[in-house]
Amino acid sequence: MTNQKTIKKKKVLHVTSDQYKKAIRSDIEGLKKNARKWSTNALIIGGTLLAAYSLVKIFFDSKDEESESPDRDHNLPANTNHESIVVRMIKEQLAAFLLNLAKKKLIEFLHDLNNKKGKKEIRK
Repeated sequence: MTNQKTIKKKKVLHVTSDQYKKAIRSDIEGLKKNARKWSTNALIIGGTLLAAYSLVKIFFDSKDEESESPDRDHNLPANTNHESIVVRMIKEQLAAFLLNLAKKKLIEFLHDLNNKKGKKEIRK
């Protein structure tokens, strides 16, 4: 009789351990999906910010590089190239557009993050 009880207990333990294994596997799959989505969002946001920073730096720092000259002993006239108002406005609009795009991506990422936190709190 004790042998049958131990066999039944073993079967019950095996069934419960299989259930736990399945639950752990599904949790790991969910974590993988979340990590993949977060990393994709982070890369998009980072790339957008990097592109915006690079473009702003290229367009707005070009004046500083032209004015800095290591050797001023020559008799050449000073650089008189000035940016037109149209070019300056295009640069400003491009920078504003890229910054707005980065802002939208950040807001979307934070909104998704808050929604996931809210769902986790409800589950607990």
